[in-house]
Amino acid sequence: MLQAMLCISCGAIFGALGRWGLTYSFNSLFSTFAFGTLLVNLIGCFLIGMLMALFWQYPQVNDLWKLFLVTGFLGAFTTFSSFSIEVIELLMSDKWVGALSVIAFHLIGGLMSTTLGILLYKLLFRS
Repeated sequence: MLQAMLCISCGAIFGALGRWGLTYSFNSLFSTFAFGTLLVNLIGCFLIGMLMALFWQYPQVNDLWKLFLVTGFLGAFTTFSSFSIEVIELLMSDKWVGALSVIAFHLIGGLMSTTLGILLYKLLFRS
C-alpha cells in the first residue's frame, strides 16, 4: 500500500508541474480561450491511449508503473475541474457559443486524441 501511494504521489508531482507549465505558457495566447487547458487534456488523452494500448499488450507490466503513469501523472496532468470552471465562466458571461465550443473541443478532441494514441501505439509496435 505504501509503495502504491508513493508511486501515485511521485507521478502526481510531475503531472502537476507539467500541467502548470503548459497552462502557464499557453493560456495567455488567447484572451477568450484557455488553450493551455485544452492542450493538457488532449495530450493527456493521447498519452492514456498510448499507455493503455501498451498495458493491454503487456498485461505483466507492474501495477506500480500503471499507478505512477496513469493515476499519478495523468491524473494530475489533465484537469477536468479547470475545464468545468472555464465553461461555467463563459456561460455566466453569456458566451454560449464559446462555452459550447470549449465543450466540443475537449470532448471530441479528447476522444480523438485517445483513439489516436491507441492507433499510433499499434502502428509503431505492431500489436
